Amino acid sequence: MQVIMNHRNKLAAAALATTLLFVGSLTFAFAGESSEEDIKREVSYMAKKLLDMSGQDSYTVEQPPMVKPFIGICTGMKPEGIQLTCISPDSQAAKAGLKTGDLVLSMNGVSMASQADHKEAADSGYWSIVKKMKTGDVLKFKVLREGKQQDINVAVGSLSHPGYKLVISRK
Repeated sequence: MQVIMNHRNKLAAAALATTLLFVGSLTFAFAGESSEEDIKREVSYMAKKLLDMSGQDSYTVEQPPMVKPFIGICTGMKPEGIQLTCISPDSQAAKAGLKTGDLVLSMNGVSMASQADHKEAADSGYWSIVKKMKTGDVLKFKVLREGKQQDINVAVGSLSHPGYKLVISRK
């Protein structure tokens, strides 16, 4: 059965894909705190929503495999810079020496002060650098840690996402 992707179907597919990524992120971030049954229940709920929104009895979502640049940081915006709120274990950021709690003052010589005011602008410092980074690039961080500035170079690694095909159908 071929599904015609109209506006409503695209929105439903985007909602499911976002939820699957969110559930996957929660599983990664809170390993051990979510049971398989909890995740199945969330996916089942979103699958039903997708079928209801699409008006279809069956729906297929396909995602090809992809590899994307990755350094392994979570961030929060502060007026004085970018706060590192988490560092993924064994990531390029961890290997380079970045630590949770570091305040990024600049990246590649671009000040990170007041980035919270510019997060919607695609060409603002932080977002522009992150958007353009490629595997193998070296990002130059100037961080403030325990009152002392440090320069830390981080090689951009990669994160592989396997492809999948998700078929949802009513019983």
